[in-house]
Amino acid sequence: MRGRSAPFADPNQASHEARPIWSAEAGAPVLIARAAAIAGPDTSEAALFAPDLPGAVHLLIDDRKRSHLLLVCGPLALQLLIEGADLLSGPVSLNFITRGIAELAPAIDKLSMLRRILACSSQFRHAQRSWSTQTLRLRNALIALDGHAAGASYREIATVIFGKERVARDWPDPSLKDRVRRSLSRGQAYINGRYRTLIF
Repeated sequence: MRGRSAPFADPNQASHEARPIWSAEAGAPVLIARAAAIAGPDTSEAALFAPDLPGAVHLLIDDRKRSHLLLVCGPLALQLLIEGADLLSGPVSLNFITRGIAELAPAIDKLSMLRRILACSSQFRHAQRSWSTQTLRLRNALIALDGHAAGASYREIATVIFGKERVARDWPDPSLKDRVRRSLSRGQAYINGRYRTLIF
């Protein structure tokens, strides 16, 4: 194509985790917009540089010079299909397009989603970093429990919890395997009634 897009979808992840760009022609729900380049300095709210938008995770430019911009915040995701000016050349203004009255309600829903993503992304990124010891233990217990139920080995479970590099480096040390065992025991205790401690 134009050499401006990089591969981004991890084939080892499920589609809802990898967050690929879906084809609008195949029926993917997208919010359509037209970009107009802004000449000279413009400090108005209409000016935006798309890659700097909160929640922007992927930008793909197709062979028709259309931009496919994916915005994500936590469980919320919205794909924009943007025609017109090149989003990477500088600030643009966006005009959102509704193609017919029948598309009005879906477009309003997508605009509402866009507003929520732009509002929450900075707060969500901060929340992601705020793991406590208790929430980390709970997370690891649930990962170990799910992995065990799916038939994963201790090493495979450790890879999900601690990452591939750390497991490759530290697996000969039995303490990492012991941590997986403890996480699995903690998870089994939760399903045997300990979950009540999270409720009360």
